[in-house]
Amino acid sequence: MSDASQGLNLLQERLAFAQSVLNSLPFNIAIVNAEGGIEAVNKAWRLFAEENAGLGQDFTEFNYFELCRKASAEGESSAAQALAGIQAVMRGDLADFRLEYPCHSPTTRRWFTMHVARVEDSANLIVIAHENITAEVEARDRRLHSHIDYYPVFEYSLVPMLIADRVTHRVVEVNAALATFAHQASEQIVGRTPVEAGLISAAALAAIAEALAQERRIEEVEVDCRPEGDGSRRCLHWAEPITLRGIPCYLLRLVDITDHARARDRDRATLQKLTQLQHSLIDGFVSVSMEGRLIEFNEHFREMVGYEQEELLNLTFMDLTPARWHAFEAEVVTNQVLTRGYSEVYEKEYRRKDGRIIPIELRAVLVRDAEGNPEYMWAIVRDISDRKLAEASLLDLNARIETEHNALLRKHEALEEVLNHIETEKNRTRSQISANIDKLVTPMIRQLQRSSAKHPQQKRLLDLLRRALDDIAAPFVNTISSKFATLSPRELQICHLVKDGMQSKEIADLLGISVLTVSKIRQQIRVKLGIENEKIGLAEFLQTLQ
Repeated sequence: MSDASQGLNLLQERLAFAQSVLNSLPFNIAIVNAEGGIEAVNKAWRLFAEENAGLGQDFTEFNYFELCRKASAEGESSAAQALAGIQAVMRGDLADFRLEYPCHSPTTRRWFTMHVARVEDSANLIVIAHENITAEVEARDRRLHSHIDYYPVFEYSLVPMLIADRVTHRVVEVNAALATFAHQASEQIVGRTPVEAGLISAAALAAIAEALAQERRIEEVEVDCRPEGDGSRRCLHWAEPITLRGIPCYLLRLVDITDHARARDRDRATLQKLTQLQHSLIDGFVSVSMEGRLIEFNEHFREMVGYEQEELLNLTFMDLTPARWHAFEAEVVTNQVLTRGYSEVYEKEYRRKDGRIIPIELRAVLVRDAEGNPEYMWAIVRDISDRKLAEASLLDLNARIETEHNALLRKHEALEEVLNHIETEKNRTRSQISANIDKLVTPMIRQLQRSSAKHPQQKRLLDLLRRALDDIAAPFVNTISSKFATLSPRELQICHLVKDGMQSKEIADLLGISVLTVSKIRQQIRVKLGIENEKIGLAEFLQTLQ
C-alpha cells in the first residue's frame, strides 16, 4: 500500500473517530462555516431534527444563519440574539457565547442552552451545541412558584406589587407602595381586577393570562397605566405565577417609568427629526468615530463619494482623503475640534470610488458623552466642484478683461498723443498764418486804406477784407458753423458782420441787398441759434461764441 493510500486511510479513520465522539455526546451539535453553511452534525442533532422538523439527513443544503433569520422574522426573539452571538464568535469579538432559550413543541415544553465556540486551529469554523435544560428550568420555576414567606419583602417593598387570583384576576393582596401609586386605599383595589383598578390595560392582562396558562413569567413589559386622579402613566410590569395559601395566583410588580419614557420619546422624536433633517439636506452629512470610522451618513454624502453603504461603513474619513491633506486635517481636529468643540469651515478634497478628486468644504463638530469625553464627530460636507469651476472661469475672465483694458489704455494713450500732435500742429499753423498776415498782408491793407480815404465804398471793402483776415487768425466762422451746422453761407457772413458791430443798413449797402432782406436773415439766424424768444441782442449773443 502506498504512503498516499495509508495517509488517506488514516485521515478517514480520524474523521470517523471524531464523528463517533460527536455522536456519543448528548448535546445537539453542528459544525458551521463562516458563511453559515452546516459542515457536519452529530447523531443527537439528526434525531432531534427528524422528530421535530421532519428534516432529512443531508444538512449541507441548509444555512444556519438563514434559519436564524427566518425564525426571527416569524417572531422568535431568541433567534436574533443567537445569530448575533454566533457572528460575534465567528468575527473573534467573543471567545464563546451562551444563550438560554425556550423551544416548545405543541405537546412538550422545553428549554435549551446554546453554546458557541471556535473550532481550535480553525479561523472559519465554529461548533454550536444545544443542551436540553428543561429539567433544570422546571425545578427552578417550582422553587420560585412555591409558597414562601414572601410577606416582609412584599409588604415593605418600595416597588408597587399586588397578588391576584390566576383564574378570576381579582386582586387579593396589595402592598403600601401600590396603594400610593394607584392613589387608592388598599380596600378599594382588593376584589377588582388590575384593569378595573386602572393599573394595566385589557391587552396587557390578556398577555399575562396567556403566559400564566403556559407557566411562563412576563418580564419588563411596558404598559400604559391610568391610576385614579393621576392621568396616564407609563410602567414596566413583571408577572410570575405563585401559590398563595394553596390558591394559584400571580405576583404583579409595577415600576413607574413615565419620566424616563417621556424623555425617551422626546429623544426618539428629536432623533427622528434630526434623521429627517440629515436626509433632507442638499449637502452631505456624515458622523465618524474618534478613530475616524464612518458611523452614519445621508444619501447625498454617499452619492458624493460614489460608494455603496456597506462599503462606506468599512472606511475611515482618511481613506476618502488624499494623503496630502492628512497632516492639515489632523491639525484642524487637534487645534480646533478637540479644543473648542467645532472647527472653522475649511476646504480639502475627497477621492471618490472612481478615483476622481473632488473639492469639498466642511465644518466638523465634536459630540461628548455623559462624562465629557469625546465620543464622535459629525460634519456637513459640501461638494464645491461647481464653485471652483466658476472661480477659475471668473479668474480667467478677469485676466482677459485686464489684458483688454491694458490694450485699450495703450490705444487711448496713442490716440491722445496723436490728437495732441494734431492740436499742436493746428496751433502752430494758426500762429504762422496770423504772423504772415500781420507781416505781409496787414501793411498792404493799411496802405490801401490811406489811399482810399476819399472813396467810402472802397474803404468798406478794405475793412471787410481786414475783418475776414482777422477771422482767419481767430476763426469765429468755424466756431459758429461747427455749433450751428444749419446756418447757410449768407447767414454765416451776416453773423460775422453783426458780431463786428455793423448795423443792418451798413450790411445791406456792403452786400448790395435790401435792408428788409438783412432783417429777415437776422430773424432766421435768431431762430436757428435758439434765441428767437430771448431778450438778448444778436450781436451780444454772437460775442459770447468767440
